[in-house]
Amino acid sequence: MRKAISLLFLVASVTACVVDGQGLGADGSVPEVDAMGEDASTPPPDAPPPDAPPGAPTLVVTATPMEINLGGSATINWLSTNTANCTSMGMSQPVNGTYTVSPTVDTTYTVVCTGLNGVGIMDHVDVTVIQPPPPPDPTLEVTATPMTISRGQSATVVWTSTNMSSCTNSETWSQMPNGTFVVSPIQTTAYTVVCTGLDGHGYNGSVTVTVIQPPLPTLDVTATSTSITVGQSTTVSWNSENATNCLSLNASGYWVPQPIDGSWPGLMPTTTTTYSLTCYNSSYDVVTDSVTVVVNAAPPPPLPTLTVTASPATINVGGTTTVTWTSANATSCRSLNSSGNWVTQPLSGSWTNLMPTSTTTYSLTCEGPGGSITRGALVTVNPLLTLNFSASPSTIDAGDSSCLSWASTNTTSCTIESVSKPTSGTMTVSPNATKTYTATCNGPGGQQITRTATVTVVQHPLPTLSFSATPATITMGQSSTLSWSTANATSCTATGSWSGSKPVNGTLVVSPTSDAKYQLSCTGPGGSVNATADVTVTAPQLPDLALTLTATPVAVQLGGGYKLEWDSTHADACTASNAWTGDRPVDGNIIVNPTMIATHTYTLTCTRVAGGTITKFVNISVTAPPANTMCHGMEAFYKNSDLPSIDVCKGWSATGVPQVLTLVGNKVSGPDGVCAITCHYASFLTVMPVGGSSIWTPGAVQDSARRYTTGCSLLPGHATDANPPSGITWDLQCATPVTVLTGPPNTNL
Repeated sequence: MRKAISLLFLVASVTACVVDGQGLGADGSVPEVDAMGEDASTPPPDAPPPDAPPGAPTLVVTATPMEINLGGSATINWLSTNTANCTSMGMSQPVNGTYTVSPTVDTTYTVVCTGLNGVGIMDHVDVTVIQPPPPPDPTLEVTATPMTISRGQSATVVWTSTNMSSCTNSETWSQMPNGTFVVSPIQTTAYTVVCTGLDGHGYNGSVTVTVIQPPLPTLDVTATSTSITVGQSTTVSWNSENATNCLSLNASGYWVPQPIDGSWPGLMPTTTTTYSLTCYNSSYDVVTDSVTVVVNAAPPPPLPTLTVTASPATINVGGTTTVTWTSANATSCRSLNSSGNWVTQPLSGSWTNLMPTSTTTYSLTCEGPGGSITRGALVTVNPLLTLNFSASPSTIDAGDSSCLSWASTNTTSCTIESVSKPTSGTMTVSPNATKTYTATCNGPGGQQITRTATVTVVQHPLPTLSFSATPATITMGQSSTLSWSTANATSCTATGSWSGSKPVNGTLVVSPTSDAKYQLSCTGPGGSVNATADVTVTAPQLPDLALTLTATPVAVQLGGGYKLEWDSTHADACTASNAWTGDRPVDGNIIVNPTMIATHTYTLTCTRVAGGTITKFVNISVTAPPANTMCHGMEAFYKNSDLPSIDVCKGWSATGVPQVLTLVGNKVSGPDGVCAITCHYASFLTVMPVGGSSIWTPGAVQDSARRYTTGCSLLPGHATDANPPSGITWDLQCATPVTVLTGPPNTNL
């Protein structure tokens, strides 16, 4: 299929061409423009006559055939006239020629030639590739014969497939698309075959062979007696189910067949012995059981036993007790007398009215066929109790203390004035009047001992204290005087907002910076007294905080700007929030050019270190600019040699906010509203409205902010749209567009 021919106007000596409706030659041709922008077709007065211009170039590109099957080839042919050179497939080509191609998908082949008159011409041809039909879908079936077997039997697994290149399984090394293998599983098992289709995809198939298990054998081995004495006998019996054979090991270590149910009667092992049997079924499932017969040695003659008791087991000095004993498996008993000689005693008996003076153990030894045994009974004799109790000093002044001391022996517990205390110790007492203290201690056997100590108290008058602060309330930086006087006091101590030892009478000037509590404690022979004086400190009056925040103007169109100004009084710091953020000076201004249509709230809060906060805010309305109807269908074309150096292209509209445009081939197109296109490049060629009545040639200017503005005069040499809206002009050199302000570098203009 033939495509329309596109012409590229190439001028090597300039970066752009200027053409408008009135700039065509008499024959409709495009005049040449030199580097100064003058019409190069008009020779200077002293120039020699020009040569006759070459004819217009022509180019025809064809393909033979234009439709091929996948894997086939086509020949690209081109014929041109009045051309100097041609390129295709990214390489230089002769002005007439052919080359062979073998595309795998539909492809367009383009030839570009340069005419002898410098005019570019291009043509292309499409080669269609017919794709082969897809292969049929693969199939895979896996079966087993039979699918259910008893354990020990076999089954054959068969797999059949179509449109597969290879298949594998876990049982054989075969990779054939069809095959079989024999299996003898001992339990139900799934067998899987994995194949690769001619389409390159994987396919799985599986079959499950169910194995019927025979019942497992059971065995129970028992003994009539599992614990016997040497010389006694026992019978070992066994019975089994689902078993076909039973075996046991004889004394030589050989297996001996046994019935599936049976017994060994009259067994008389001389040592502990384990009797085991093993049975199995037709599938050789094995079960083993055993019984252990413990053989105990003959018992020795019993040991004699002897129990000796004393009643009571504990007595006080002078008390009596009775010791009683009984024995078993004994033939004789004896004891040691006070002289250390053995005295024969009956096998059971007692000693009465014993009166030991100290703790004593009464022992006996009895003998029999099984041996001898010695036992005794302990009789504890409680000792006499002692207690010493005194007060030091025994006479004190009122408010002073005395130390009570006590020491006891052979006691278990003590109390002082009915309060539990250790059996020896000290304690400090401060009675207000003369008092007698009682100490009582207890000992073993219910013994008790009591002693007393008297503390005589001499009375003294209580001290008195007068303490005040004048004045009691001051302003920060002022002073107050503390005054105090006492009677019957010997010392004073300050705490709270002051500290240290103080005279019993005195004054002190203080200057606290906050509320203070002065405490004074005075002590004398008659006791102690406490008093407190409070001083309240008030802060000086601070001036009021003040803040103003204004915006000029309070309503703008997108692309315009406004100025924020603020001024505070008695503030130490300010912070911005909502539409702006961060710390701000206490006085200042800033220029803001918004980038979003909305109502923007600017809030400012100022604070004082000594206390206080004030907040102000202002609302700015940002609306859309008038609808842009001036420009539509803007396009820019570039030389092929310039394309590698272009990084980015942007389209500019009335707001001055650019949008990134995409370079397709050697052309950039802007949507409606874009009135200028700029790129980062080496040579900007042309920008023209599609079907428009004017051509704008900005030259090699890169990324200049071009916008519609009001109130700017139309400068000579700058083109405008054929029908601009009333009061709107297009001007690249308007220095200060209306409502556009210049602010600090950190604002968004």
